[in-house]
Amino acid sequence: MTKKSAPCRPLFVSRSLLNPDDLLEWAQGEGFQRPIRASALHVTVALSRDPLPWLEIPACDGYLSVPRGRRRLVRQFSGVAVLIFGCRKLRQRHAQFRRHGAKWEHPTYQPHVAFAIDDDRDLCLVRPYVGPLLFGPEAFKEPFESYCRPLSAADFHS
Repeated sequence: MTKKSAPCRPLFVSRSLLNPDDLLEWAQGEGFQRPIRASALHVTVALSRDPLPWLEIPACDGYLSVPRGRRRLVRQFSGVAVLIFGCRKLRQRHAQFRRHGAKWEHPTYQPHVAFAIDDDRDLCLVRPYVGPLLFGPEAFKEPFESYCRPLSAADFHS
């Protein structure tokens, strides 16, 4: 009997930020005027537009806590202000998806949360958020335009 291979599909894996109000309160205190909606804050674990066998990738259902830390930066990615943070578990999990065939469109994987439209100021002068980051379980979805598109006005507070 031959083993049937798992169907291959494009993949978007993320973890929702469970304490978004803490991050948005910090952002407001740092003067960011155009924050992203709390319900949209997340960390992307993997995004592969190339199909891969989801069912062959071991599940990771637990929550993830990134403790208070100083290894944080605020930078701009494509016009959006992001909080970059160190997290070995996320980097290892991302590498696991890569070993299963996920294609990453960037030179490196840097865990980050996009939190506001960048207002063209010098982000090196912004003190990064150092409080804990609490993430929910992984959510697997097939990427479609709304996950792969640039952020729009609907993603932000008015």
